[in-house]
Amino acid sequence: MRCPPRGPRTTATILGALLLVGCGAEGPAGREISGNVSYQGTPLASGTIEFFAADDDQQIWQTTVAQGKYFVPAASGLMPGSYGVRIQSVVVRAARSEATDPVPQVVDIPAKYNTQTVLTAEVGEDAEQTINFMLE
Repeated sequence: MRCPPRGPRTTATILGALLLVGCGAEGPAGREISGNVSYQGTPLASGTIEFFAADDDQQIWQTTVAQGKYFVPAASGLMPGSYGVRIQSVVVRAARSEATDPVPQVVDIPAKYNTQTVLTAEVGEDAEQTINFMLE
């Protein structure tokens, strides 16, 4: 059995298929996401923000919030789609006078923004996006 001759059309088809498949192990680039987080009109001093895939609560992107700002770089960014969002802030109060007493921690953000979140975000196609959260 003889193979048909390879002409320019066959070579172009093979090259085109290789370009579609890709050459590296890298997946598609994520989107750079940044924004502001405020609670009751004041920038959130410190905390965390988590984005989780609406259809997969186990797939989580987390970053810190400092002085009311957060940033998710493209290298670990989110793909376009719908996400649930959890925002947490822990305030550590001054230690008690006795060394054996633990330092109390008080979560100052209502559960509807973290453990029982109602927050969502829509990540679009743009490479860089700003998504702000103004919590009441």
